[in-house]
Amino acid sequence: MTATAAAVSAATRFPLARNALSALAAHVLDTAKRGGATAAETEVSQAFGLSVTVRKDEVETIAYNRDKGVGVTVYVGTRRGHASTADFSPEAIADTVAKALTIARYTAADDCAGLADPVLLARSWGDLDLYHPWDLSVDDAIAIGRECEAAALATDPRLTNSDGATVSLHEAEFVYANSATTGTPRRARPAISNRLPVSAASPGSAPRAGSAPVNSRRWSARSSTKRRWPPA
Repeated sequence: MTATAAAVSAATRFPLARNALSALAAHVLDTAKRGGATAAETEVSQAFGLSVTVRKDEVETIAYNRDKGVGVTVYVGTRRGHASTADFSPEAIADTVAKALTIARYTAADDCAGLADPVLLARSWGDLDLYHPWDLSVDDAIAIGRECEAAALATDPRLTNSDGATVSLHEAEFVYANSATTGTPRRARPAISNRLPVSAASPGSAPRAGSAPVNSRRWSARSSTKRRWPPA
């Protein structure tokens, strides 16, 4: 996906616009500087996800998540402090930075603590084409889970039970900034996974477990089976 297409997609998928994350990162750094930090760095992130579990052809769980967070690391000379919060309000940001500064002032000095040398900091980079959003609906996730579980059970007639199949989607965006440069948003690649743990129980048998990973660019599947051992 091109950088322009990625920006358009992100604008409709995340609750906060990219420039809002950048503005918040700048505010965190400014708050740290005014509090007495000699250097600081921050990461502001937002994410969302979906997880559906199907077991024995029945839907067990459907879970949604939306997350956001701010982490700030401050340096007072060679003393380092870190704090984080999930609250983006100005009051919460001020409190979080203050806690990081307090930690730094009570931490032992470390000559190796500090930001990377400015010449080593990346200031520009090309489009790596790593962002490929997956418009996965709950119904589609259920269908994929059922299909995967059925495929796993069909591999051997001795498989009689299943721990279920989980289809999950996670997408995140973050802005990193420090006092030696300006914040630039970087998007993490969506992590799309499908897991198929399947088991077959036989009284008095010694189960043998195995896994067969199958990976693709968009999603991966893993099955784990327990069979009668030794084979009949």
